Amino acid sequence: MTVICPYCSQSIHLNKTLSTAVQSGGNPQTQVNFVGGECPSCHGIIVICSSLIKGVANDDECRRAMVFPKNRAMRLVSPDIPHELAEDFVEACAVLDVSPKASAALSRRLLQRTLHERFSINRPNLQQEILEFISTLNPPSHLAQQLDAIRSVGNFAAHPIKDTTTGAITDVEEGEAELLIETLESLFDYSFVQPAKWSATKAAINAKLSAAGKPTIP
Repeated sequence: MTVICPYCSQSIHLNKTLSTAVQSGGNPQTQVNFVGGECPSCHGIIVICSSLIKGVANDDECRRAMVFPKNRAMRLVSPDIPHELAEDFVEACAVLDVSPKASAALSRRLLQRTLHERFSINRPNLQQEILEFISTLNPPSHLAQQLDAIRSVGNFAAHPIKDTTTGAITDVEEGEAELLIETLESLFDYSFVQPAKWSATKAAINAKLSAAGKPTIP
C-alpha cells in the first residue's frame, strides 16, 4: 500500500498487515485490514485501516482511513528545538484540522516568540520584526520568502490585530494556517537544527585536528 507519510510528506510503501477481521451481516460483506509500518525517511509510525466492502454484482468499494497518527498535521520535532517552543508547535499542528484559526494564532505567537528569544528582535508589531529579521540576518531565500508571504497571505493590513496581538484568534485566509506551520519548520531548522548539526560536526573535526597537533576551527 502506497501512502503519503503524515510526518515528512514522502511517498512510502506500507506492506505489514497488523490484523484482519471479516464482518458479515448478509450483504454487503466488509473485510477490514490494518496495515502499518515505519516511514523509512523519518521513522514515524503509521497505521492505516483499509476496508473492502463487497457489494452486489462485483461492485466493490475500498475505503482507507489513517488510524495513527490521528491528526494528519502531526510533525516530528527535532530534540534541538527548545522544549517550550516545541510544545507550542506540536499543539499548533494538533489543532490544525480542527481549528485553523486556533492553529494560526498559536503559530503567530510562536513565530514572534522565536524572533524575540532567539534573535532579540523586538519591535511594535510582527510585520516590523519579520522585516528586521530578513534585512539584518539575511536568511536563506526560501525562509525569507515564506516569512514575507505570511504578511501578504495573512493580510495584515486588513487584520491589524494579527500584527499587534499575535495570539488573538481571528479569521484566517485559505492556506494561512498551513503556511505558518511550514514557515515555523523552516525557521526552527535555520535557528536550532542546522546550528546544532554544525556544532557537532565542528567538535568531531576539532577532535581529529587536535589529535594530529593541528590548529582547531574556532
